[in-house]
Amino acid sequence: MASIRRCSCVFLLAIALPPFPGSLAAANKAWKMVQPENGGFTCEMPGEAKKATQNVFTAAGPINVVTYSLEVPKGTYMVNATAIPRNAPAATTVQRLDGARDGAVKNVKGKLLSEKQIKLDRYPGRELLIEPRQGVYIHQRIFMVEDRLIQAVAVSPSKEATEDIARFFNSVKLSKK
Repeated sequence: MASIRRCSCVFLLAIALPPFPGSLAAANKAWKMVQPENGGFTCEMPGEAKKATQNVFTAAGPINVVTYSLEVPKGTYMVNATAIPRNAPAATTVQRLDGARDGAVKNVKGKLLSEKQIKLDRYPGRELLIEPRQGVYIHQRIFMVEDRLIQAVAVSPSKEATEDIARFFNSVKLSKK
């Protein structure tokens, strides 16, 4: 189970937590489509997302994590799709989502403020609100799409989801590879 947590939530290590209060309103309102070559998801962000690739070593072997992120004046938007390695320990969808949730909270040494089971199309997921430190909040949605874990994250100084956060999450579309 520990390897599932490391595998499924590693991209949260790269979060740049904003040190100031305010809302996560996008300075650039030109929303752009994020559409990875490997598929798995599409979404919109309020500007041009930067692509970053990282090799992460897990108990099941190395995995390649590709993250798309955008920093705005008072926060960050991120999304990724991580393939579960074929030789990863067997786990149910619920166990993988639990591991992703637990890993997300642990990676930022935070506190889980709320969790809701959700679905997007036919894919199960979780909606989380995590407080890693006073003054910032991580709004996160996690979905299992076959052998991929899709994570969408908005880091904000606001506990409440702003219109831009709602637009970001509502723009996420899931697909098979």
